[in-house]
Amino acid sequence: TLRSWDKRSSVSSVATSLAIEWAYHFISSTYYEVKHDDSHDQTRVYTSLAKNTDSKRLLKLLNEVVGGLQHSYGKWQVPWGDINRYQRVNKGQSFDDKKPSIPVGMASAFFGSLPAFEAVWQKTSKGYGTAGNSFVAAVEFGNRVKAKSIITGGQYFDPASKHFTDQAAMFIEGKFKDVLFYKEDVMKHAERTYKPGE
Repeated sequence: TLRSWDKRSSVSSVATSLAIEWAYHFISSTYYEVKHDDSHDQTRVYTSLAKNTDSKRLLKLLNEVVGGLQHSYGKWQVPWGDINRYQRVNKGQSFDDKKPSIPVGMASAFFGSLPAFEAVWQKTSKGYGTAGNSFVAAVEFGNRVKAKSIITGGQYFDPASKHFTDQAAMFIEGKFKDVLFYKEDVMKHAERTYKPGE
């Protein structure tokens, strides 16, 4: 599975699950035990860790990851999107495996992924995003400004609003929406308007 992997993370990729689970396990179990490059460059640090770790230990850690996936999910062939999820919660709320969530094919910037999606496990069997790119935009300057943007969840903080997570799927799929830059465009698409003081 790993040998035939194209090194791209995706929702359906089993290799991504194996590689990322192994990388976290490898780093946490070797960082303080194995001599490595003392640098602020993550790539240099992890490359030197890998070079200075015995190959038998590297394989042992992979076997432990396979066993861990088997134990947690009933099989080791787990697609990355089954593990890596998006679920928007408000402050004070916890992630919940029983509530709706969206599979995410992106990975942590830790592994060079852009856009980045950083997940945490908080008493859950799935990892839920808590950090990474929160906003992406592209702007074209000319006689009229053209712009497209996307945010990770939605513009509204009220879970009852249709705009609470209406941009989540688009962000995950790498799709953008038009930025309404000019007043006539804003007015044409306004859902509601008000006058100051009302």
